[in-house]
Amino acid sequence: MLPDYPKLKADIGGLLKAYFRKRVSDLMPGSNEIPRHMIYEGRHDAISRQGEEVEQTALHAAEAKMVLTTEDLITGNAQALFDQIHRAAEDMARQQFEMLLTTVEQSCNSVGNVINNAGKPFTPDTLLEGLRMVDIPFSADGTPQLPTFFMPPNEQIRRAQQQAMSDPEWQRRFHELIEEKRLKWRDSEAARVLAE
Repeated sequence: MLPDYPKLKADIGGLLKAYFRKRVSDLMPGSNEIPRHMIYEGRHDAISRQGEEVEQTALHAAEAKMVLTTEDLITGNAQALFDQIHRAAEDMARQQFEMLLTTVEQSCNSVGNVINNAGKPFTPDTLLEGLRMVDIPFSADGTPQLPTFFMPPNEQIRRAQQQAMSDPEWQRRFHELIEEKRLKWRDSEAARVLAE
């Protein structure tokens, strides 16, 4: 009987799973900033916002398949293994990103945090309008924790960002908006009731 080496197999399996997760994360910029939690049973997750009804979010499966031939395993073809991991990670990242965008879109539509330009060009003012719609927290030193916007790579968006950064009037309105958000955040923090 040949030795089985269960600990070695478990260690190698753990390393490959960690590599797969890292690859998926690398393919989804910004995903490391999203809090994660395990759901051990049930059919949905729920979001409870202060003063609002509980919003239930259905769970969706994301899966990726890897196929290795016996020949690859026998010959120790590591490149075939990593090629399969990369293809599976790309598939998993695509599914997760599509689910993320769908969930965010549904949530934004349900509370009215949507900007519909109705075919008009994306401008620096569109950026300000987006920032106006969201709550912005601040760190202890008063630095705003600006949100991450997911936008397609688009020449019009890139130009709008460049215009915003070079326009003193836009910069002034941006800083005024941030100051309004800072005061609102400070007031909401001061009104918080801490748990005893």
